[in-house]
Parts: sequence; C-alpha cells; structure tokens
Amino acid sequence: MKNLPAPLLIVALSLTPMTAWAQAPLTLQGALSQAIAQNPELKAAESRIQAARARETQASAWPNPNLTLSLGEAPFANPINGSLMAGISQPLMLGAQRSAQIEAAELDRALAELERDALRLDLASQVKQAYARMLFGQESLRHATLEAAAAETLLKAMQTRLKAGEVARVDVLRAEVERDKTRRAVSSAEGRLRQEKGRLNVLMGRTAQEAIVIQPLPLPNAGNLPPLPSLLTQSLESRAELQRAELAIRREAAQRRVAQSTMWTGTEVSVAAGTVEGQPGFATSLTVPIPFYRQQGEVKEAEANRQRAEAEREALRHRITLEVEEAYQEALDAAKQVELFQKSYLPQSERLVDNAQRRFQAGEGSGLEVIEAINAQRETRTEYQQALLEYRQAVASLERATGQDLPR
Repeated sequence: MKNLPAPLLIVALSLTPMTAWAQAPLTLQGALSQAIAQNPELKAAESRIQAARARETQASAWPNPNLTLSLGEAPFANPINGSLMAGISQPLMLGAQRSAQIEAAELDRALAELERDALRLDLASQVKQAYARMLFGQESLRHATLEAAAAETLLKAMQTRLKAGEVARVDVLRAEVERDKTRRAVSSAEGRLRQEKGRLNVLMGRTAQEAIVIQPLPLPNAGNLPPLPSLLTQSLESRAELQRAELAIRREAAQRRVAQSTMWTGTEVSVAAGTVEGQPGFATSLTVPIPFYRQQGEVKEAEANRQRAEAEREALRHRITLEVEEAYQEALDAAKQVELFQKSYLPQSERLVDNAQRRFQAGEGSGLEVIEAINAQRETRTEYQQALLEYRQAVASLERATGQDLPR
C-alpha cells in the first residue's frame, strides 16, 4: 500500500482554472462591443438611417420653380405685332401638404433608428447566448481534460496493484475502458468548443477559426432579478419594437394627411414679362386643379394601414408580456436548479468520490467503486454546467424581452 500513488482524484478533479491559455480572456462586455462595432446588419441599419435623414431634408424643400417662355403669333407677318413673354412659375403646396410630408419623413427617420435599436437588442441577445454556450463548452473541455488525467492516474494505480496481486485483471481492463472513454470525451468536447468559438467569432465580425478565450461569468443569483411586475412595466415602456409600433401609427396618420392634400397638387402661380405688339407688358396667372375626380384610394389605404398598425401594436403588447413572463419563470427555475447543485448535488458527488478513494487507498474498496463514483460525479458536474447554461440563456432571453440589461 505504501507504494501506491498519491491521492488519485482530489487534485485532478478540482476546479482550479487552467493556466495554459496564452491570450487574455475576452469579457462578455468586450464581445458585445466588438459585435456592435463590426456587425454588417447594424452597418446596413446605419445606412438606412442616413438615407431617411436625406429624405427628411428633401421633404422640407419646396418644389423647384419653372422658367416659362411664350411666343405668340408665329410666324409673324410683322414681328412688331407679335408677343414675347418670359417668366417664372412656382408650384405651391397647399392643404398642409408640406407639414404632413415633413412629419412623415421625420417619423421614417425615427422608425429607422428604432429598427437599428431592435437589431442591437437581437444581436446582444445572440452574443450573450453564444457566450454562454462557449463558456459551457470551455468548462466541459476543462473538466474532460482533468477527468482524463485522473483516469490515467487511476489506471496506473490499478496496474501497480495488479502486479502486487491485489486486484484482478478485469479491474485493470475496466480502468483502461474508463481511460479510453475520458479520452473520447476530451475529443468530443474539443469539437463542440470549436463550433461555439466559430459562432461567437462570426457574431463579432471575425473569422470562425480565430483564437478566442472567454472569462467566466458570475454564478447565478435569483435574488438579483427585479420583481416581475416592474420588468413588465419597463418592457412595455422601453421596448424598441413597441415604440416603433407607436411611431408607425403616427406615420400612417401623417401619410393620410399627405394623401388628402394631394388633391391640390399642381397648384402654381406664375409671373411673366415681355412685349405685346411692341409694347412692354406683364402677366400673372394662378393654376388650381379642380378635384372633380377625387381619388380616395390613397386616403383609404393610409387609413387602413393606420388601423392595421394599431392592431399590431396591441398584439405586440400581448406578445411582449408573454415573452417576459416565460423568460422570467425560466430564469427562476434554472436558478433554483443551480442552487440545488451547489448546495446538495455537487457536495454529495464529491463526498462519494472521497469515500471511494479512501476505501481504495485503504484496500477496503475496489477500483470499480472509484470508477463508479467518478462517473456519478461527472454526470453531476455536466448537469450542473447545463443548469448554468440554461440560466444564462434564460437571462439573455429576459433581457431581450425587456429591452434592458439585468444584474447578474
């Protein structure tokens, strides 16, 4: 017994962070900043805002004036008896057409800005979800690597006991199988981590293969979550999509006024000066369209669009409320599971391994007992990491549903 290796698993399976990383870990805030700065969809949204601002400037401009030239009695028998007039005409915008156009253009720009804000929320949620999944993969690989080292140590101990005639050959074979299983687990964890790295890199506008290591996140604390009623109130007040729905109603009302004022499109005033029969003269005119064939299609379309926007706003309010309630409950449930693992399941699995290890070292227990304890601890840790992932994803969904960051 005195020739046996040092304790097999206590150190190997500890949660001490790995020190082999060669680069500074990326924080969640750093990942969000890079994604917002590099995401092509957000860049496209900024371009749409610039285009809307250009339309806003154009909406306030008056129509360009027209230069008019007129020549009467041509060909002339006597040019002196003819008339030559030159002037300018100015189209007018009546019936509050200009103010309605300006308001509609301003609302278009505001809608474009809210669309960008909604894209930011979507992107932030995607980054947070990808960050949580990569952290899960990173921790899974770390534990798989430590467990593989522990399985190798156990196998060597079993081989030493086999030589001493203290264990059967089948026990060593079982330890070899366990060692091979942990190696496969390491390979599988490496593959999953590569996938999650690629997803997070792409969201940050980088190549999928670029090296990346992330920092751990704080452990869940359900007590940090604000009360559900306050979250519901804040989400209905600050959610970008709901603000966009409100602006869409106002925009359709402005479009209706624009459509109503188009019946006077074509109104213009003109002033001209020249010669008439050799004498200087001038002329003025006012052109006003007669709305005899009043086209109400555009007005009715704008009114129908306004009613549709109001209905969509109410549907959106119900959907946001449901999203917040569901995400909040998921976060609470996941936080409770994490707490159970931290207070009960993890300590129990560690005690089980410690007990099996002590019995093995004292010659009272078999290597198979240690292997079974290790497997139970592995499953418990995997379930714990899964619970952490579910909590972090639920919080990310809740932040997207409320449109705001929450304490972690």
